Amino acid sequence: MRKSTLAKLLLPLGEVFQREISPALLEIYWQTLKNYPDALVMKALSSLLKTSKFFPKPAEIIECIEGSPDEKSLIAWNTLMEAIRLHGSYSSVKFVDKVLSKVVEDLGGWVKLCSTNLRDLDNLRSLFIKYYKLYSTYKQGIEGPEVHAGLIELENRRSGFLEDIPEAEVVGDVIEHPALNSLPKPC
Repeated sequence: MRKSTLAKLLLPLGEVFQREISPALLEIYWQTLKNYPDALVMKALSSLLKTSKFFPKPAEIIECIEGSPDEKSLIAWNTLMEAIRLHGSYSSVKFVDKVLSKVVEDLGGWVKLCSTNLRDLDNLRSLFIKYYKLYSTYKQGIEGPEVHAGLIELENRRSGFLEDIPEAEVVGDVIEHPALNSLPKPC
């Protein structure tokens, strides 16, 4: 986010919500939003202009860009279910979402989750969402393993066939900016 672009976006909001955009206020907003692409901030502010009753705080803008904790945890759950369906326990997987990787590890690991029957998986859903929300609030230092080994990799390692370990399947959107890993939601 360019500071000049943010200033141009905040000025009309200031007019609508009768809020002066001082240099100090602009600096606070820019420091908070500078790592997001201009287009995402513009879309979020446009949406917030239509739905907010008060001048939006930086946290509200970020939530509009990234989604709420509930939305993010449901997206992560759906990503996990899709990965289980597509790849199964024989494949090794690498989750783009490091929080998702940590939750998978804490719930017993990839192979165990793939082997869980549907009824038990449905029961794990609420625990998954609880862990995901919790870990998402502590983004620093919350990372699961780089790769969750599948049955083929585990067996080949155990048997000493290290050259026959298949590459892990990448799960999730591989986009450089974390805010782009899910589509912006209307606020």
